[in-house]
Amino acid sequence: PLRLAQRHTAAEPGPAARHRSAGLGAALRLVRAAPAGRFALLALVLAHVSMVSVMTMTPVHLSHQGDGVTVIGLTISLHVLGMFALAPVVGAAADRFGRVPVIVVGQGVLAAAAVVGAVGADSTVAVAVALTLLGLGWSVVTVPASTLLSQSVPAPTRPLVQGLGDTAMNAAAALGALVSGPLMAVLGFPALATLGGAVVVPVLWLAWRGAHRAPASA
Repeated sequence: PLRLAQRHTAAEPGPAARHRSAGLGAALRLVRAAPAGRFALLALVLAHVSMVSVMTMTPVHLSHQGDGVTVIGLTISLHVLGMFALAPVVGAAADRFGRVPVIVVGQGVLAAAAVVGAVGADSTVAVAVALTLLGLGWSVVTVPASTLLSQSVPAPTRPLVQGLGDTAMNAAAALGALVSGPLMAVLGFPALATLGGAVVVPVLWLAWRGAHRAPASA
């Protein structure tokens, strides 16, 4: 998305060059001023921290249950398949039905992954299903949210804001990987899966409130 945005605005004169030379502070100001941008960035970050947190600890959990490398590798492969296999379909759905409705559907998939992972933590099959759903939910959130984030700001500023989104997702991944181990050690895998699903609450609440819409003009 960042490269596409850069090509799209490469010929923009004046303000575009100024925005491209700005830093993350300018990108944050742009997103803060755009309700849809704030909503999209939050959805991106929360979906990513949820996905990374649970994915990182799943091999450890399966290993503790006695599963071998083959089973663990297959489970992670199914997770990656869920992340990317249906991305074109998700993009088409976002174009047809709207970015926010598809993001909301993604929250439902993430919640389903959390329920399956928490309830079926002792079952290898259930954990594999949960991780596949987790990857799919991540995709159903990330594809439309990335587009919504970019579209929420003027075209010349989109590469800058897309870069902010990528940076925020990387920071979320680092945080998720950092805290997931201690959380699972203290609370267990079912609790970790439940916490991973809890990220849907603020996103669904904001979507219900219409927080992604610009305030009506007086």
